[in-house]
Amino acid sequence: MKNNIVYAGNVGVDFYIDLKKIFPGGSALNFVINYKSPSNDDNVSVVSVLGNDQNSDFTKKCLIKNQIFINHLYIFSGKTAVQYIKNNINGEKIFTYYDNGVLDKFQLTNKDKKFISSQDAVVTTVYKQIINLFDQVIKIKTKGIKIVDFRDLSDFNKDFSFIQKYQHDFDICYLSLNIKEKSLINKIKKFSKQKNKLIIVTLGKNGSIAFFGNEVFIQKSLPGKVIDTTGCGDAYLAGFVSEYLKSKDIAKSMFVGTKLASKIASHYGAVNYI
Repeated sequence: MKNNIVYAGNVGVDFYIDLKKIFPGGSALNFVINYKSPSNDDNVSVVSVLGNDQNSDFTKKCLIKNQIFINHLYIFSGKTAVQYIKNNINGEKIFTYYDNGVLDKFQLTNKDKKFISSQDAVVTTVYKQIINLFDQVIKIKTKGIKIVDFRDLSDFNKDFSFIQKYQHDFDICYLSLNIKEKSLINKIKKFSKQKNKLIIVTLGKNGSIAFFGNEVFIQKSLPGKVIDTTGCGDAYLAGFVSEYLKSKDIAKSMFVGTKLASKIASHYGAVNYI
């Protein structure tokens, strides 16, 4: 049976400063396209907004080409969101500046909210430039599961209470942290045990760890050449969710996510769009 899944979040472009090249980007775009990449026949949609510029046309075509439903993708007068990126010698992405463009003005319509509430899985993310949209999405009562990518919490002073504030509004919590952040990881483990929440934490080259109640799951990273880590977290989450919706097997879902993230790291750009 096909699942209906939507990502309500940021769609835009990534500009690689050193390469002087633009790639399609944004967490929502990265997720939905990577979700479809394992020949997944689920119905996948985005809820987002683009500007009326050249970057908009480029990004929209990318979504259509990858069979993503764009009935809730809007075009506003102004600039499409742009993430400016550099890479260090190890391929690790460095986000230098983010211009959220028209995303700043985006308000969900009642039609958008009804659509989001009807989906089998709803995915969203939060960082300071998208807090307006996140606040709208997180309040929506959904038919299916809600997954929130809290990223590395750096925009919120690494304060775990920011996640706790929304504990009744999500089913799966996803984070990207450093293995040295042991205090924060221990808080996450304790929270999962107390609230019986599924929490996945990616740890870069150190793999990933997941907590679900009393259970702990560990997945090592896979060997491979790292060119660019942009979008690896989105790819991991896409792989994880696509498998989890089918099997509810956490360990298997972590492996699928890791495999997809490793593939994305092997080239520039966050998706296989060519």
